[in-house]
Amino acid sequence: MIDSNSPDRKLIEVAVDVPGQGTSTYTYSLPAGMVDTPELGTLVLVPFGGRDALGYVVGLPTDSDIEKVKDIRAVVDDFGIPSEYIEMCRWMAEYYVCSFGDALRLLLPPGGNRSVRCVITLKGEAQSLANDESAGVVSQDIEKLKNDPIIGAVFQAGGSLEQRKLERLLPGMSKTELKRALTSQEDAGNIDRSFLMSTPRIKEKETRAVSVVPGHTSAVASAGNLGPAQSRAYNTLLLSDGGPVALSDLMSAADVSRAPISSLADKGILTVSDLPISQITSIPEGAPSADGKEIVSENGPLGSLPVPVRSNLELTEEQESALKQITGDEDSVFVLDGVTGSGKTEVYLRSMAAMAKKGRGSILLVPEIALTPQTKRRVEARFGKEVAVLHSNLGERGRYEEWNRIAKGEVSIVVGTRSALFSPIRNLGLIVIDEEHEGSYKQGMAPRYHAREVALELAKLRGAKVVMGTATPSLEAEAMVGNGSATRIKLTYRPTGHGMAEVRVVDMKLEFGASVLGETLQAEMKRTLEAREKVILLLNRRGFSSYLMCGDCGHVPLCRYCAVSMTYHRRESRLRCHHCNYSEKAPALCPECNSHELVFRGTGTQRAEDHIAALFPDVPLIRMDADSTQRQGSHARYLSEFGDEHGPAILLGTQMIAKGLHFPEVTLVGVLSADSGIFIPDFRSAERTYQLIKQVAGRAGRGDRPGHVIVQTFNPDHYAIQAAAADRGDSFIRTESDIRKDAGYPPYRGLVSVVLSHPDRSKAEAAAWRVTDELRGSVSFDDFELLGPASAPIERIKGRYRWHFLVKHPALGGSAVVEMKKHLGRIARAQSGDKNLNVIVDVDPMWVL
Repeated sequence: MIDSNSPDRKLIEVAVDVPGQGTSTYTYSLPAGMVDTPELGTLVLVPFGGRDALGYVVGLPTDSDIEKVKDIRAVVDDFGIPSEYIEMCRWMAEYYVCSFGDALRLLLPPGGNRSVRCVITLKGEAQSLANDESAGVVSQDIEKLKNDPIIGAVFQAGGSLEQRKLERLLPGMSKTELKRALTSQEDAGNIDRSFLMSTPRIKEKETRAVSVVPGHTSAVASAGNLGPAQSRAYNTLLLSDGGPVALSDLMSAADVSRAPISSLADKGILTVSDLPISQITSIPEGAPSADGKEIVSENGPLGSLPVPVRSNLELTEEQESALKQITGDEDSVFVLDGVTGSGKTEVYLRSMAAMAKKGRGSILLVPEIALTPQTKRRVEARFGKEVAVLHSNLGERGRYEEWNRIAKGEVSIVVGTRSALFSPIRNLGLIVIDEEHEGSYKQGMAPRYHAREVALELAKLRGAKVVMGTATPSLEAEAMVGNGSATRIKLTYRPTGHGMAEVRVVDMKLEFGASVLGETLQAEMKRTLEAREKVILLLNRRGFSSYLMCGDCGHVPLCRYCAVSMTYHRRESRLRCHHCNYSEKAPALCPECNSHELVFRGTGTQRAEDHIAALFPDVPLIRMDADSTQRQGSHARYLSEFGDEHGPAILLGTQMIAKGLHFPEVTLVGVLSADSGIFIPDFRSAERTYQLIKQVAGRAGRGDRPGHVIVQTFNPDHYAIQAAAADRGDSFIRTESDIRKDAGYPPYRGLVSVVLSHPDRSKAEAAAWRVTDELRGSVSFDDFELLGPASAPIERIKGRYRWHFLVKHPALGGSAVVEMKKHLGRIARAQSGDKNLNVIVDVDPMWVL
């Protein structure tokens, strides 16, 4: 500890990575022996609250109001964070009422929890133990050191030992006693303690790869003495500058077996070896395969998917105008409002290429993991190894490898879900948010950020541009255009010249006896499949049936931990809760009255799959939902199977198949139940329904043949369904805007949701009233509105009773909103005395259930 007025002091500002610290930072000093001042973003170990804690250097102050400043323990990692990202995280902590450390942690490399290792090393007299013993010198001091449990253990370990191993060797010593003893030995000069960051032990994944041996290119090309298969393999490999290319890619692209490649290797023309995936080269876009079709490489973490070849495509006038605006010098935030199939992705690609020419990087965000494979393949086909991908389904090792490629500056384009926004891309120039309206851009756990808002803040700090692309702009995007903070760019038609798919709304009240497929949709599917075309069916409900009910007494089995009914999954013959994942074997008799009259209510994707397979037994049927896509790589595999089918095929799935996918052979889309989300007690329900129907309808008719859409509903006159079917986006926006304005909901009012949960119902309620009363006493609510508290619509989840309240505030923020959030953060953190009480503060919530 040093005097803060000492002229020799070196001070640093640290954000301590401890939950509940909010935006608070702390001033520490550097130890006397530390010469170099840590860079911003350096990870340090600091004394905090009677223990050592990890922290981030976020500032370098020259003075402090604190009279005595504590020294840091050590620098544990020189991982640097650019100042713009630190400011972005500071903004996130303030805006989203979260911990500064929680926000900064998003910037760390993937690979599990980061922890600090303490290594103890002998020094001074203790270090000379071995030398003195070898010389036969045994003094009382040496004997005393040897008998000390700590010195003796480290000596037996060779002079260096991790503290966690030392703790196991000395089980009779408490952590407090050990800490005191270590400090004593360190003060005596007998040991040195160094602190190191534990890094993920992840070996980079390798694959079998093929390369042309240097020097053989011209000789082989002129010799002309290769067999047909060998020639195809060799010439295909030359398209990638001689490789290395994944062996599986080369075999597929050249239409050869492994034998001709092995023969070329035996002749010394090719080499076959195992190489890290990051070193593999893609076969370039548009390269002809043996059968004259385009080549799409299969290497990389996502597998193979068909992608359209469009690098030489002539842009439409609208696309040219859009590209000129985005790459120009004036506006910096755009809403690319284009109908499905209008070529938004091509505008993204050209914009990223323009940025790359300027030496600037780009991030392309997609909302769903299911969209990543096709999008990544298309970007990779255009830019090759300049592309990295980041998303949760990639696996820990895959994310770590891709993150390292980005950090090393090996790529200029990052494709991924919302976490890709925090990748260490260099010289960021463009952020593209595809399908910007999607709710999955909102993080569901702390820090509960929205990728759109963070992207806008990051772009402002780094001087980058933001393009928000969608066929169904969110009301928030519409508000940005309305207040002048974003520029709208319209794409009104498809480059193919084909119009949008014809949409027909079917009133299921008139389709007698229909359970899954109405008569109209069945007939249209039969016609489409007989024409050897493909069908996509949307049912936004997984499982076999929504719930099980006793036909005699009406009993419905509920989750024992959540106040919801459980979904029946027929494959497992189990009831499963989709909130906490608790499951139990489906009963054979009613648990209440022992009746056999158990009936299934509602239809999920599993039940629909059985029904459709029975109707069309000879047609390939692929189901995609959260249950079928749990395994790594399954999204890419299923979409690849659907795309590779030459002839009729059916893709059935939840909302993950509703947007972004491009399959020209799909001419029919069926929405099996347009009502599934429309009456959920949430203010965004109508907007989500409209967007989902519009998006999935856009999957039809993207090729040379016209598309058709059948929307099954029991509420055909609902304004969201009518607007989606008639392609009247302006009408929907007007109606929904009026409803939101009257009710005081976003984007016309800001919203904060606070949920308090506790295993004891009465304590959850008491805490909710206590917090709201304190907030009312702290904030002037002249321009605010506090609704609640009340029991949450879903009262219990995971065994915890939930009470909530809402705070409505001016949409444009301001100092009063900042102060309100500070008060709310302090009040929430003050509840930490009850360890069973959880307080969740969600700013700009996507759901209020």
